[in-house]
Amino acid sequence: MAQIRSDHGNFFSAATEYEILRGIAEGSSGQVFLCKNMLDQHEYALKKIFIEEDDDDEKILEEARIMASLDHPHIVRYYQVWRGDNSYNFEKFAGEFDSSSDDSSGKRDPSRSCIYILMEYCPKTLETVFREGISEEIALTYFRQIVEGLDYIHSQGLIHRDICSQNLFLDSEKQIKIGDFGLAKFMEVKDGEFGVQSSNDYGHHFYKSPEAMRNSWITQKSDVYSLGVLLFGLLYPSKTEARRIEKLRELQKTLSLPEDWKYPDLTSLIRVLMSKDPSVRPSTADILAREQLWATADVVQVPQLKEENLQLKEKLQRVDMGMDMTGTHFPKRPHTF
Repeated sequence: MAQIRSDHGNFFSAATEYEILRGIAEGSSGQVFLCKNMLDQHEYALKKIFIEEDDDDEKILEEARIMASLDHPHIVRYYQVWRGDNSYNFEKFAGEFDSSSDDSSGKRDPSRSCIYILMEYCPKTLETVFREGISEEIALTYFRQIVEGLDYIHSQGLIHRDICSQNLFLDSEKQIKIGDFGLAKFMEVKDGEFGVQSSNDYGHHFYKSPEAMRNSWITQKSDVYSLGVLLFGLLYPSKTEARRIEKLRELQKTLSLPEDWKYPDLTSLIRVLMSKDPSVRPSTADILAREQLWATADVVQVPQLKEENLQLKEKLQRVDMGMDMTGTHFPKRPHTF
């Protein structure tokens, strides 16, 4: 369960408990850093979200609430969330971000309010795999892990809304982890159908379903469309981003695979996943039930989480990091799906 703590100036006692190692990524609303806990010597990812004056804190905290409610081997593990200011010295890492020379957004303002999310660190994203290329066996192994993680997310009544290679991570054991729940939403009911209203804040352009492009009502089948794009990328590596985008645009427009496509047995699956009609797309449960698909290659069995990792997670959720507790525990969000 998420814990909200408040730190007035000392950045979560970072001087003695955490060492910031380097910057990992930067977006319009925040930054991600690699840090190491000085007590247990484990590395973690620290996401810093900048709060604007007109921001709704509850909306921003929804990402942490969602992550705290999820527990699956193929989802990035959440540890803690807290409020704080921007006074900790991140300046020496500024050069690692593209926007380091431009502070028009006030990212270096020490008085600026922030929300920090501490979570599992994964050293690579699936984007790296897209560039390097892998065997069909490994591609289907990764794809199955993605589908298993997304199936669990869907079972919790959520739509991720940003399934893409940049938000799929590989941990140190090369296991897939779904991350970045900043756009995820719990489903509502409209005209007897579970879903959410799409908007311009939907994720990566090339992974957006046709209905999301129209900013219309979307269901979990919108995430399934993204799975089709991912499967294509896993099996069709490209040395240049331009070529991959070119082939992907052709696929999205005509559902035609490239002439040098090597996997005819998977053509029909990609086409049905990327169908313009969401009702034609299978659910994640339907995909997992396709035994013939997983028999195509000798798919590697997914290992269980190591007991030591489970104990570490429980320890971190219990330990007092030396800060005053000002918030509350958030219960899992109820659902009826």
